[in-house]
Amino acid sequence: MSCFPHAVQTNPGIAKQRVAGALLHTAPQFHALQSLIFFGAMTLILGILGRIPRIGWVFALVGGIATFGFWIIGMIKAYQGELYRFPIVGDFAASQIKE
Repeated sequence: MSCFPHAVQTNPGIAKQRVAGALLHTAPQFHALQSLIFFGAMTLILGILGRIPRIGWVFALVGGIATFGFWIIGMIKAYQGELYRFPIVGDFAASQIKE
Protein backbone atom coordinates (compact mmCIF):
# COMPACT_ATOMS: atom_id res chain seq x y z
CA MET A 1 0.00 0.00 0.00
CA SER A 2 1.25 3.46 -0.87
CA CYS A 3 2.05 6.22 1.62
CA PHE A 4 -0.35 8.38 -0.35
CA PRO A 5 -3.64 6.51 -0.64
CA HIS A 6 -5.08 9.14 -3.01
CA ALA A 7 -2.27 8.51 -5.54
CA VAL A 8 -3.38 5.64 -7.74
CA GLN A 9 -0.55 3.97 -9.66
CA THR A 10 -2.62 3.73 -12.83
CA ASN A 11 -2.99 7.52 -13.05
CA PRO A 12 -0.73 8.77 -15.91
CA GLY A 13 -0.46 12.21 -14.28
CA ILE A 14 1.56 10.88 -11.33
CA ALA A 15 4.81 10.73 -13.29
CA LYS A 16 4.31 14.33 -14.40
CA GLN A 17 3.62 15.38 -10.82
CA ARG A 18 6.80 13.69 -9.60
CA VAL A 19 8.89 15.37 -12.31
CA ALA A 20 7.31 18.73 -11.52
CA GLY A 21 8.02 18.19 -7.83
CA ALA A 22 11.66 17.39 -8.56
CA LEU A 23 12.00 20.53 -10.69
CA LEU A 24 10.46 22.66 -7.95
CA HIS A 25 13.00 21.26 -5.51
CA THR A 26 16.07 21.79 -7.71
CA ALA A 27 15.08 25.06 -9.42
CA PRO A 28 16.03 27.38 -6.52
CA GLN A 29 19.35 25.56 -6.10
CA PHE A 30 20.08 25.80 -9.82
CA HIS A 31 19.26 29.50 -10.01
CA ALA A 32 21.30 30.28 -6.90
CA LEU A 33 24.36 28.36 -8.08
CA GLN A 34 24.19 29.75 -11.61
CA SER A 35 23.89 33.28 -10.24
CA LEU A 36 26.78 32.81 -7.83
CA ILE A 37 29.09 31.47 -10.53
CA PHE A 38 28.11 33.97 -13.25
CA PHE A 39 28.14 37.14 -11.17
CA GLY A 40 31.24 36.11 -9.25
CA ALA A 41 33.09 35.52 -12.50
CA MET A 42 31.83 38.78 -14.02
CA THR A 43 32.92 40.72 -10.94
CA LEU A 44 36.43 39.32 -11.19
CA ILE A 45 36.69 39.74 -14.98
CA LEU A 46 35.35 43.29 -15.01
CA GLY A 47 37.50 44.22 -12.03
CA ILE A 48 40.61 43.10 -13.88
CA LEU A 49 39.61 44.58 -17.26
CA GLY A 50 38.62 47.86 -15.61
CA ARG A 51 42.21 48.41 -14.50
CA ILE A 52 43.57 48.56 -18.05
CA PRO A 53 44.85 52.12 -18.61
CA ARG A 54 42.82 54.40 -20.90
CA ILE A 55 40.34 51.79 -22.21
CA GLY A 56 39.54 49.76 -19.11
CA TRP A 57 36.56 51.91 -18.23
CA VAL A 58 34.98 51.01 -21.58
CA PHE A 59 35.23 47.28 -20.81
CA ALA A 60 33.86 47.86 -17.32
CA LEU A 61 30.96 49.97 -18.60
CA VAL A 62 29.93 47.63 -21.43
CA GLY A 63 30.43 44.54 -19.27
CA GLY A 64 28.47 46.10 -16.43
CA ILE A 65 25.54 46.86 -18.72
CA ALA A 66 25.64 43.31 -20.13
CA THR A 67 25.78 41.87 -16.61
CA PHE A 68 22.78 43.98 -15.60
CA GLY A 69 20.91 42.65 -18.64
CA PHE A 70 21.65 39.05 -17.67
CA TRP A 71 20.48 39.83 -14.14
CA ILE A 72 17.13 41.12 -15.41
CA ILE A 73 16.70 38.16 -17.81
CA GLY A 74 17.57 35.71 -15.03
CA MET A 75 15.03 37.24 -12.65
CA ILE A 76 12.26 37.16 -15.26
CA LYS A 77 12.99 33.56 -16.25
CA ALA A 78 13.17 32.43 -12.60
CA TYR A 79 9.87 34.16 -11.85
CA GLN A 80 8.29 32.35 -14.81
CA GLY A 81 9.60 29.04 -13.44
CA GLU A 82 11.86 28.40 -16.43
CA LEU A 83 15.26 26.80 -15.93
CA TYR A 84 17.06 29.26 -18.21
CA ARG A 85 20.76 28.55 -18.61
CA PHE A 86 23.23 31.38 -19.05
CA PRO A 87 25.94 30.79 -21.66
CA ILE A 88 28.89 28.72 -20.39
CA VAL A 89 28.02 28.70 -16.67
CA GLY A 90 24.48 27.32 -17.05
CA ASP A 91 25.59 23.85 -18.09
CA PHE A 92 28.20 23.75 -15.34
CA ALA A 93 25.65 24.82 -12.70
CA ALA A 94 23.18 22.19 -13.91
CA SER A 95 25.80 19.46 -13.71
CA GLN A 96 26.57 20.37 -10.10
CA ILE A 97 22.97 20.05 -8.87
CA LYS A 98 22.21 16.58 -7.54
CA GLU A 99 18.73 15.33 -8.34
